[in-house]
Amino acid sequence: MEVRRYSDAEIEELISLNEMLETRLALQLADVDNESAVAALRSVIAQAGAALDAGETGHAVELNARFHDVLLDQCAGTITHELLQSIRPRLAWVHRQHGDPAALHAEHTAIADALAARDAESVAELMHAHSLSSQRAIDDLKDRT
Repeated sequence: MEVRRYSDAEIEELISLNEMLETRLALQLADVDNESAVAALRSVIAQAGAALDAGETGHAVELNARFHDVLLDQCAGTITHELLQSIRPRLAWVHRQHGDPAALHAEHTAIADALAARDAESVAELMHAHSLSSQRAIDDLKDRT
């Protein structure tokens, strides 16, 4: 099996597309009755928190990545969902490139809280900050190799 390598330009493009499309999804959720969506997000956040508490870093990384899958699943049937689905395998790689799952967990918690409050401005700001964290995490991992 050949391992796929992404160029710096491809990584930057994936992170940018992810930010744009996931922010759109999150803003759609912030604009509607989103109680079940927030509950689904909080469930995976709680699982990631439990993995962190148990010292299961690898499992926490996987569950943090699952947050993005759950977010995507909340907007099935939209064009944005369809576009994200088309790059989901590549995004799965991006979502697992984090050396500090606790920081990511805190960001996911803040995003879910902003969604619960239906605070679109905070949602957009948090999604942007989360995207920057992803880029920094990938840069940090590259620096170690």
